[in-house]
Amino acid sequence: TGISSRSVKNAIDSLRTGILFYAPDGFVLLSNSRMQQLTASLSGRVWHNGLHFYELLCSGELQDGCSRTELEGQIVCLMPGGDAWMFTKTELHVSNRDYIQLTATDITERWRLTTQLQQQDEQLRLKGKELGEALKTLDVLSREKETQNAKMRAHDILGQRLTLLLRTLRSEREPNPELMHSLSQGLMEDLSTVRDAPPPREVFDDLCQVFAALGVDLLCSR
Repeated sequence: TGISSRSVKNAIDSLRTGILFYAPDGFVLLSNSRMQQLTASLSGRVWHNGLHFYELLCSGELQDGCSRTELEGQIVCLMPGGDAWMFTKTELHVSNRDYIQLTATDITERWRLTTQLQQQDEQLRLKGKELGEALKTLDVLSREKETQNAKMRAHDILGQRLTLLLRTLRSEREPNPELMHSLSQGLMEDLSTVRDAPPPREVFDDLCQVFAALGVDLLCSR
């Protein structure tokens, strides 16, 4: 039938959100039961000066088991039971007077999801770093393998030509210039083909081994 100080107090006491109104000097004008419970849990006592309580929140000097952090620029207090409460300070101007409103909102579920997301992001970052290092290693190994194959092929080509030259020299009393020229002709062209890339299947098998070390299986779609 009407609004009174008692009806207002009863109304805000029924809220899940903590509410505290105080003057610029800290004098408490109105505080609901939820905010009183939170102040007692965080500091060990009920505060009668809102300014001092807010300074306590900013300093982070809370009861054992409680901790202070921030989310989106707002103060977040973590309780011993795992609950997370966000405190928001709002300046009000009513009837030519200034007041401070401090609200405490339960963000436990949101904080849990945010923490999980941060952990997943960190795991992805570490996996990405591992993958980058693995790919660098794969590139080094691939280059080393190509270099080794090139050396072996060059060795085979030169060995074949040298064997033919030695046989010619041993069988001929005097070296035949035309024959010697024909054996050496095309040598540089043969050596230039040493840089051929490895077969695709071989490259894919190497990739499979690298990703398997990270717990990832690669499948070849045909």
